[in-house]
Amino acid sequence: MQLLIETDQNSGGGWDRYDYIVNSHVLSGNSTMLTRFSDGKTATVKYRASGNQMVVVIPRRLLGLTNTGRTTFDFHWVDNSPAGPGANPADWWYDGDSAPDGRFNYRYINVP
Repeated sequence: MQLLIETDQNSGGGWDRYDYIVNSHVLSGNSTMLTRFSDGKTATVKYRASGNQMVVVIPRRLLGLTNTGRTTFDFHWVDNSPAGPGANPADWWYDGDSAPDGRFNYRYINVP
């Protein structure tokens, strides 16, 4: 299962509008990789999976988000289907599973 995150509301600079991918490379039973598409920079983040639930802890600073003011980002879960350079997001309609469906995203908005 991979998490795609779009933080800057800009379609350029990442992969198919997404800026980050989480869990493309699992490091251990409680840590995984966060990768920025624009430059390949990586960071280790904590996660926990149990049954059909998964929790990922990503400090805002790793996503270039501040702790003050309005915070908005989009995200999309992809499972058993390729994500990232070389993949075709249109395949999410047919292969594996994604949430929300197809090319749609969830949006997180924090208004202080």
